[in-house]
Amino acid sequence: MSSDGESWTMTVVDSDADLFVPSLHRADGRYFALGYGHYDGGGGAMIWTSVDGRDWSRVEDPSFRDRSVDDIIESPFGTFAVGHEAPIDSDNTSGFLLWPVQADGSFGEPRAIDLGDSQRLVSGSIWTGREFLAWAWPRWAMGETTILRSADGRTWTVRSTLTKPAQHYVSEILAIGDRFVAVGYSSLAYPLTPRAWVSDDRAKSWTLASVEGTDALLVDVTLEDGGLVARGLAPSLDGGSVSWRSTDGTSWTRAPDDEDTPAIAAVRFSAPATIGDLACVAGTFDDESGPRGAIYCTVRT
Repeated sequence: MSSDGESWTMTVVDSDADLFVPSLHRADGRYFALGYGHYDGGGGAMIWTSVDGRDWSRVEDPSFRDRSVDDIIESPFGTFAVGHEAPIDSDNTSGFLLWPVQADGSFGEPRAIDLGDSQRLVSGSIWTGREFLAWAWPRWAMGETTILRSADGRTWTVRSTLTKPAQHYVSEILAIGDRFVAVGYSSLAYPLTPRAWVSDDRAKSWTLASVEGTDALLVDVTLEDGGLVARGLAPSLDGGSVSWRSTDGTSWTRAPDDEDTPAIAAVRFSAPATIGDLACVAGTFDDESGPRGAIYCTVRT
């Protein structure tokens, strides 16, 4: 944690397990650290919560076993955790699970949302400001993406199907009024092709956008300084971070390396966090000495 980007303090939370892909989220006035790993002779989701980011407590629930929790969504209808079935030490991941999250950080009983196919896997969900939106894809073969919507997080219906190109994956969707922007990639093998899509009718139909460059994939998209920024990974940087910019989502220009985030091979950086005119990113190096974190800051011009 840091209040100025110059001095940093570290809080160590003893997981007592081997964690895979931990992530940090904020919702309903709380922080949630989401992980997945082995514990108690098996494994599944591992979750901690904190009000101030300093003192953390483990959230434990039997429903976490053999399941993954991937995101926390805050809405006027309550806060929900999104995840899927994920038996430990297997690739049998599928489905769409939704947990209600209480004000104290505890989880209620999860509900399984019907995706219409036992092999489909939810890959993301958001609150658009009007409704919930979720998207799912066939787990064992890239193909069309199913877009679902819900007014209250309880009853879900199919809104549309994203079919072009034939083999694709949608990483994230951003709602900007009635315009929705989706980002991801296409191809079953390297080199991958970065992709973006735009909908002007609240995800009922989609148009393929123009994305500059090849051999890369888009991971997330945000609205920053009046424009859109998409961030992703490039095999040319051994999976390092790259970025694209767009005014409206229909056409994307790749940003110069080392402009938005440091261009360091094999290191994926977070989106910049800003304090005044200072922007900071975080990433992880993994070398012969083991994994180690790094934080880079720069003055925004």
